[in-house]
Amino acid sequence: MSRFDSFLHRLARTPDALRQQPLSLQGRLRLVARISLRYFWAYLALFAVATVWVASSGMDVYHRTEMPQFCSSCHEMDHNFTTWENSRHGTIRCIDCHARPGLAGYAQAKIAGTLQLYTHLTATKIEDIHLEKRHTDIVSANCVRCHAETARAADRHNRVMAHKRHAELGLTCVTCHSGAVAHPTPAEAKDPLAGIVATGTCFECHDGKHKEGLTPAETKVAFAATDKESCQKCHPDSAFGKEHGGGNECLDCHDVRKGQSHYQMDKEHPEQLCRKCHDAPEGLKSAHKPFSEGKCGECHKVMAPAYLFRFGPKPDTNFCLSCHKDVAGALAMPNATTLTQFADGKDDRHRQHADDIGRTPGLCLKCHAGHGSEAERGMVHLKGEDKESKPGVFQTTPTGGSCTGACHDDDTMQYDRTGKKPAVPAPAATTGTEE
Repeated sequence: MSRFDSFLHRLARTPDALRQQPLSLQGRLRLVARISLRYFWAYLALFAVATVWVASSGMDVYHRTEMPQFCSSCHEMDHNFTTWENSRHGTIRCIDCHARPGLAGYAQAKIAGTLQLYTHLTATKIEDIHLEKRHTDIVSANCVRCHAETARAADRHNRVMAHKRHAELGLTCVTCHSGAVAHPTPAEAKDPLAGIVATGTCFECHDGKHKEGLTPAETKVAFAATDKESCQKCHPDSAFGKEHGGGNECLDCHDVRKGQSHYQMDKEHPEQLCRKCHDAPEGLKSAHKPFSEGKCGECHKVMAPAYLFRFGPKPDTNFCLSCHKDVAGALAMPNATTLTQFADGKDDRHRQHADDIGRTPGLCLKCHAGHGSEAERGMVHLKGEDKESKPGVFQTTPTGGSCTGACHDDDTMQYDRTGKKPAVPAPAATTGTEE
């Protein structure tokens, strides 16, 4: 009896009488079957261990190949990885944008990855990686999964973007949005609006000639950005602008200049636009800095009704103090730490008006003119308590001045920055002005 047959007999535990008989091929197979049945639990345990090992290894491979770091293991992906890492989408995995959701999408992505690996190993030169048409459809579909609220969204300039309408015409997200959203350059990475559609991109289609549509029957011509009847399609709040000036048309302030494909205001000379309708005050000895520099927009916002002030329908004290920090400091300080030019020794006269702020929202304009006045300094323009009372009188001295009338009735308020007792100024006064 051979050693192998003896080994089989021991595993199968056959009786001694049977062990002396020579085994045929059929007999050996029977012993193997008997051994298999006897040690079935061991095979089952081995199978379970192998299954768990294969499954865990497979899940590990699954998760590792989903990580952006795996995508960057090929050197040609270094640029894409770095730009993604510095973008606003730096917490979103590559596969979340570049693969269809679900098992089928994962399988397609892995097949594509295998082909890319083959190219990586065999190609002598790899050009810049870019999205192909079928990939742009996948990316755009994934954009919508996260940004479902963009069916009709407005940006910070109140321009309405009809995303739903563009989608109906067959346009994808990447048609208008650049790769700077997920893969910005170093300069674009610092710009919070990088990847947001630039106005010039809109004009490439909105020229009155460009056509878009999924089928010939659905193809439409994009309206022209130079069509004045189309202003409110993108600027629905332009109706507020028409309140300015009694319902004037948009083109009273906007026009098309050489090289432009859209109506725009002359941002370099806004005061010229304002003076088309508003006569500029003349002969002002002291003028408000934004007014004197022609920066009307620092205080006024055209796209608003009523008085058109930038932060509300009317100017209030907070509006003025948002720029005049020295006065704001003087009003807030209980001592002489902060003094303005309107100081009487160690006391600031602005501080004496602090209690009136809550009772009189437009307190600053009680004494100061918004554009300027004929006063030597301070843009002072003392108004009367009401329409019936006469304006006050402001007189200057080298170190101070005096206010008479208006809020002070017939009394005279005097101040001197040196702390000395101010002398009463000469009778010649500037009526209706104060510092």
